[in-house]
Parts: sequence; C-alpha cells; structure tokens
Amino acid sequence: MLDLIPVFFNFAVVLFIIWHYGKKPFADYLVERSLSISTAIDEAKKAEREAKAQLDLWDGKWHGSHDEAKKLMADTKAQIESLREKTISDAHRSVERIEKEARMLSEGEALRAKATLQKSLVSKSIELARRYVASEITEADQKHLVSDYVEKLNHGTA
Repeated sequence: MLDLIPVFFNFAVVLFIIWHYGKKPFADYLVERSLSISTAIDEAKKAEREAKAQLDLWDGKWHGSHDEAKKLMADTKAQIESLREKTISDAHRSVERIEKEARMLSEGEALRAKATLQKSLVSKSIELARRYVASEITEADQKHLVSDYVEKLNHGTA
C-alpha cells in the first residue's frame, strides 16, 4: 500500500498540472465549441425557414400550374367545340351552295334541252309545212297568192 502513495501523488500532480495549465484552453475550447454549435443551430434554423419558404413557393406554383392547366384544358375544349361548330356550319353552307348550283345547272340544262327540242320541232314543222304546201298548192294558187301579196304591198298593208 505504501507503493501506491507515490503513484497517487504522481497522479495528483499530473491532474493538477493538467487542471492548472489545461483549464483555460479546455474552457476556451468548450466556449468555442458551444459558440460553433450555437451558430450551426442558428444557420440550420435559417436554412430550414428558407427551405420552408421555398417549399411554400413551389407548392403555390404547383397548385397554380395545376389550376392553369385545368383552365387551358377548358379553353382548348371550348376552342375545339367552337371550331367543330364552325366547320359543321361551313359544311352546311357549302352543301346548300352546291345544291343551289346543282339546281341552277339542272334548270339551265333543262332550258337548253327545251330550246333544242323547240328548234328541232320548229325546223321539222317548217319542213312538213313546206312539203304540204309543195304537194297541195298548185301553180295557179301560187300565182294568185303572189298577186295578192304584191297588191297588198302596193297598198302598204303587207
């Protein structure tokens, strides 16, 4: 046990030296470490606030873009419906115009055919009348007709 006294004494001297010379640097280290931890906590809180602000900002943008996408989709559907109605209306007008042109064309063709038939009928009637007159009117009848015509010419009634 007496052997332990120098060991305890040496231990106490070492502790005293460490305590005496190390107390200020250790206290300074603890103060510096405490300050750095406090600064790190403040910076972390600041970064957390900024991150939350950014999250709120992007969350707002997300909801805004979602609403804008819905609005754009509704506008697009309305434009498509309007274009569809305009196309259908244009098609109906085109159909009416084509039908009117077809009626006019068919009426024109009918009038042209009627005129052709009338010309043909007139020419055939003239031909038949000429043949009838040639076969039924004698030379004496012809002289009598010519003399009547000349007489009417002289009186100005022909």
